[in-house]
Amino acid sequence: MLVLAASLLESCNPADKIDSSPSLRLGFSADTVLFDTVFTSIGSSTRSFMIYNHSNHRIRISDIRLAGSAASPFRINIDGQPGNSFSNVDIDAHDSLFAFVRVTINPNDQNAPFIQEDSLLFNLNGNHQKVHLVAWGQNAHYIVADTRQAGLPPFKIIAHRHETVTWTADKPYIIYGYGVVDSTARLVIGAGARVYFHNGSGLWVYRGGSLNVNGTIDHKVLFQGDRPESFYSDVPGQWDRIWINEGDADNEIDYAVIRNGYTGIQAETLDKPGTGKLILNNTIISNMTGYGLLTKQYNVQASNLLIYDAGIQSLYLAAGGSYDFRHCTFANYWNQSLRSPPSVRLSNYYLSADATGNIVRLKGDLKRAYFGNCQVIGNMDDELQPDNDPTAGTFNWLFDHSAVQTLSVSDASHYVSSVRIVNQYVRYPIDTVIPAVRDIGSLDVINASPVSSLLKYDLLGNDRTLDGKPDAGAIEYQPRKKSLRIR
Repeated sequence: MLVLAASLLESCNPADKIDSSPSLRLGFSADTVLFDTVFTSIGSSTRSFMIYNHSNHRIRISDIRLAGSAASPFRINIDGQPGNSFSNVDIDAHDSLFAFVRVTINPNDQNAPFIQEDSLLFNLNGNHQKVHLVAWGQNAHYIVADTRQAGLPPFKIIAHRHETVTWTADKPYIIYGYGVVDSTARLVIGAGARVYFHNGSGLWVYRGGSLNVNGTIDHKVLFQGDRPESFYSDVPGQWDRIWINEGDADNEIDYAVIRNGYTGIQAETLDKPGTGKLILNNTIISNMTGYGLLTKQYNVQASNLLIYDAGIQSLYLAAGGSYDFRHCTFANYWNQSLRSPPSVRLSNYYLSADATGNIVRLKGDLKRAYFGNCQVIGNMDDELQPDNDPTAGTFNWLFDHSAVQTLSVSDASHYVSSVRIVNQYVRYPIDTVIPAVRDIGSLDVINASPVSSLLKYDLLGNDRTLDGKPDAGAIEYQPRKKSLRIR
């Protein structure tokens, strides 16, 4: 009888009861298992994390499995048992078990993603949870966010105050999170360097910092998403943006290719309107889900700039500023979704939400928006939107010897010797010079530029001054086309 009573008491122990509550959740020692080992040859590495049962009763996990199944580079071991999936795994009340994750990487596989990812999936009482698995897939320089602050994306400072950091072309740079150039710091990126961004990642030049990108015509600097597979070569929105704030030192980008993100470059002042300057020479920005170039109260000097295909706008000059564009092409034949705004918008205000969700209007003088020997083209009848708030301040803009796809170019206060483009279809970057833009430019526009020697040659290195009649836009017509070299 005593034995039977003891047995009954044991069977009634609340800790032995399996908790089937649909509100129950597992606890984990980490939500991401990160393999930060950079292999130089084929190798493997193992990490572990804990799975916790915080219930007063036993729990039964009905399913644990790798999302990538057998195709995953990861392998798992749950409490000493290896496999790709497990069923009916019990954890006693207020107890835990170990999960081991192993990854095998070939860093020389150029077809593999730079960052290998998978998830370990858990099903407990119908509730699905996951732990992310992240490993480096190729030999490269990895910049991984290590700081989190409320209201900001995860970031890592890559150039500290008063520090100059140089990136070379020896290996690719992979940014996971945001790479930050701090105040008074400087990041120099050399010719031929390749910078790849993971999903949602970007480069942030904080106020007072500066960026210098020193590509050449034969060794451009590349900014794009971190998936090297050919399928992703023209998929937009793979990363976030290059974000540049104000500073005493000029930011300059020469011979760069920026593609497949959300916004190519966002240049804006945070506290001191009009104090930041960005110089863009011989640069291509393409295939952005949002904007090609978005500015707020900034100063930009651009030559031989080609921006094509953006889901919202190729160029948005907001809340004023001062701008000088010469031999630039803004083309928008976006076909990934419906696009309603015109390709180019000029404005002396900007609408945004404050901390309480109220819409506020940031105003500023558009002191000068000059477009000399430029081209604005797209698949809409009107690709230009001058957006003036009379209460915001000055609103000065001019197209000089340019070709513009708009309703009229008859207003002499805004158009000088410019032509209207009507119903032109261009496949960028394959077709770049249409008959309507040929020979309409002016040598005076080139000679008056502070970079006149640079503007003698187009984006591809062709001399555009030989016949004395340059074409509008970034590329000069050639009887035998010279292809766009963007890699």
